Amino acid sequence: MITVGNDNQFARLCEVIGKLELAQDSRFVTNAGRVQNRDELIAILSPIVLQRTAGEWLAMLETVGIPCGPINTLDKVFAMPQVEARDLLIHVEHPEIEDLRMVGSPLKFSETPVAYKLPPPRPGEHTKEVSKSLLGYRAGRIQELFNDQVIS
Repeated sequence: MITVGNDNQFARLCEVIGKLELAQDSRFVTNAGRVQNRDELIAILSPIVLQRTAGEWLAMLETVGIPCGPINTLDKVFAMPQVEARDLLIHVEHPEIEDLRMVGSPLKFSETPVAYKLPPPRPGEHTKEVSKSLLGYRAGRIQELFNDQVIS
């Protein structure tokens, strides 16, 4: 992901990719022009971006102050040192899924740590309880809704 948020950044991007003429092109000189002509600009930039790896682009663009970052697959996200250090991958016991892995809370309080007491509910697992306690429905009304397939 490359985020060019202003005209100076766009000029630096053009320099890095070896296309200085784009920074002078009337379609792309301003941010408004780049937005208006986005499809054309993407068609020009896409083949250039594909010539290098994400790692190469990151190194080059970070050096000149252009915001950028990889769009990671989940396996790469959970292998990141920061994710591991903050225990953001948790394993939860679940009655139907042998090894349920989930994203843990990013909030880390020393005196009141997050407790993962229950797995996420299965579809419809609490429908009757919610219908009764929150909606005030009686058992007969709840059964009617089930029968009419309004809820399941």
